[in-house]
Amino acid sequence: MMPGEVADAVPDTLRLLDEFACNIGLAFQIRDDLLEVESDTEAIGKSVGSDKKNEKSTYPSILGADGARRRAGEVYGDAMTALDGLGEGASGLRWIADFIVRRSR
Repeated sequence: MMPGEVADAVPDTLRLLDEFACNIGLAFQIRDDLLEVESDTEAIGKSVGSDKKNEKSTYPSILGADGARRRAGEVYGDAMTALDGLGEGASGLRWIADFIVRRSR
């Protein structure tokens, strides 16, 4: 949000940036949870399976892997919808969002 504040963006732009940030942050967390159960230590560079071992509530543990993937797609879509209101100037944010939902690490 800081770049929008520093740029003295109009309230509508700040609202769209906030909506994007909330949704893409959630998509990041869901993707991270999925990597924890679908990947291996070498691929993601950290131990896998610790969430299950520690009985943490994660999106896959609550929704199942398919449900978590669906939810990630929903919040990614909501993030992209927010960016639609910002026009072509948001292309960098679109790139980051795509990276987040497709990352393998």
